[in-house]
Amino acid sequence: MKYLSFFILFLFIGCSQQEGFILKKKFVNSDINYVAIGNINEKSKGEIREIFEPINGVYDIYIYIHNYEGLVNPHYEEGKLITKKNVNDILLLKVYNDSIIDGYHYTLDYGEQYKAIDLYRISKKIKFKEKMIVEELDFKNVENNEHLEEIENNVKILK
Repeated sequence: MKYLSFFILFLFIGCSQQEGFILKKKFVNSDINYVAIGNINEKSKGEIREIFEPINGVYDIYIYIHNYEGLVNPHYEEGKLITKKNVNDILLLKVYNDSIIDGYHYTLDYGEQYKAIDLYRISKKIKFKEKMIVEELDFKNVENNEHLEEIENNVKILK
């Protein structure tokens, strides 16, 4: 696991961060689809976005996307060496009475066979406010409880 953490950290060192997480959509009277998220490893890469779509409920669900150029494990595509690629992180927040009560972070573009390895859940409930820092949510991996360490440089959630 130590090597995986090092690899994940390597992927994000030197990444050129964009502004931050941009709101894609807000859903009212919704909830997180915990069943779909719990079955993340059964989904193909093309089906991953679907698990973050909310279901009916009593909460507000916010879906954010953070797009940036990130370092990847060097490989060749069409005879060209690839060391960076466009990466999209998704942030799903469950909000009730202006408090974030649950949420997930996932990198959509890596496509590991065992997808839960890159799924993180908030471990701290905080007030939902303008321009929050992602680190405030204290994400932990759903499989091994390790902290999400690649989010750095004060990446903001743009409410």
